[in-house]
Amino acid sequence: MEAIAVAAGVTKPTIYARYASKEDLHRAVIEADGKRLVDHLLRASMGVERASFDEAIRASVRAYFAFFKASPDTFGLLFSAARGGEAGHVADEVTEQVNGLVSSVALVLADRHRVALPAAEARLIAALMLGAAKGAVGLALRDREVTLEQAEALTAQVLTRGLRTTPPD
Repeated sequence: MEAIAVAAGVTKPTIYARYASKEDLHRAVIEADGKRLVDHLLRASMGVERASFDEAIRASVRAYFAFFKASPDTFGLLFSAARGGEAGHVADEVTEQVNGLVSSVALVLADRHRVALPAAEARLIAALMLGAAKGAVGLALRDREVTLEQAEALTAQVLTRGLRTTPPD
C-alpha cells in the first residue's frame, strides 16, 4: 500500500480513507481496467458489421492486442490465476462482458452474410476467439522470443482461416 500511495502521490491514510482494504483497492482497479477494456473493444467494434468476414476478425484481434500493448500490466490484473475473492468475480464479469460483445458482433456479421448462427454457437466462437487471443497475449508478455506483433499476426491468421473453414451445421 505504501508503494501505491507513493506512485499515486498521496499518503497511505488517503488510500485507506477511500479503500477499506487491499481487496477493495484491487477490485476497484480491476473494475476500472475492465471497463476500459470493454469500452475500447466496443469502440473498435463500431462499423465492423460493414466489414468483410476477414476484416472483422483482423480488426477484432487488432483491437484486443492494441489494448494490452498500451496497458500490459492490465493483462495480469484481469487474468491472474492467483486472483480470488471479489476481485476475481469482477474479472470474471469483465470476461463475460467481452465474450458477450464478441458474440454479438459474430451474430451481426452472420446476419449480414446470411449465415445461420445460433446464439449458443456465437458465444462459443467468441470464447474460442478470446481464448486464442488471451493465450497469445499472455505468451508474448511472458516470452521475450515472441513479440506482441508476431502473436497478433498469427492469432488473426489462425482465427480467420479456422473460422472460415468451419462448416455450418
